[in-house]
Amino acid sequence: ASLWGTVIVLLPALWIVLLFWIVRTQMYAFPLFAVMLILLIRESTSPSKRIYWVYPILILWANLHGSVTLGVGLVAIYALTQLRVDWHRALLLIITSPLTIFLTPYGPDTWHYYHDTLLNGALRKYATEWWPLFSHPQLISALPVGILFALGIWALRRQQTLFERLALLLLAVSAVLAVRNVVWLGFSAMILIAPALRIRRPPRPAHRSLNAVLASLALVGLIGSLVAVGLKSDSFFEKNY
Repeated sequence: ASLWGTVIVLLPALWIVLLFWIVRTQMYAFPLFAVMLILLIRESTSPSKRIYWVYPILILWANLHGSVTLGVGLVAIYALTQLRVDWHRALLLIITSPLTIFLTPYGPDTWHYYHDTLLNGALRKYATEWWPLFSHPQLISALPVGILFALGIWALRRQQTLFERLALLLLAVSAVLAVRNVVWLGFSAMILIAPALRIRRPPRPAHRSLNAVLASLALVGLIGSLVAVGLKSDSFFEKNY
């Protein structure tokens, strides 16, 4: 992506991530979501056997957090867009990817968890993070989402593949339906929207040194955060309860 396009998307995207950044198992699903989305985007332009990596990703994801259903949805969208290319493989993905949800120590009983969460009307009534976005009391969270929506509408016309368009639409709709899904839109914006904002200019040499510095700072920040959290006492995490 161009530098300005990345910055424009990064600001509201990071705003979303920070608003919903809580110490919980969902955090461990964030890198899996990013890897899954990048893999599916690459496969949508150049199909190969790499697509089968979705299975170990989904299995690991299923054993970490219930948001694996979003990953299964993305795989299903990819498969539907590939029906004309290779319907055998596409049909296999559609049928078998949902089964990875049950490859946990709980086996078939995993269904009860999703029944009591995704299909539980009481959560949408009493748990604020399950409320629709624009009915949430913290309307400040809707502002960066609105910015990304506007950028997303522009990006939809410039996405390279049908999968990218449908994936962005799915993530946007899921963000509107439940506040807890907004964070996925924040991460996906850096992957899907930023490249679509690229300005057509003559190619320039890659700023490798700048990239190395930014990557190093991000790595140092990640390690520092992990160490800082690891040194906290139990009371730090329990004080709000």
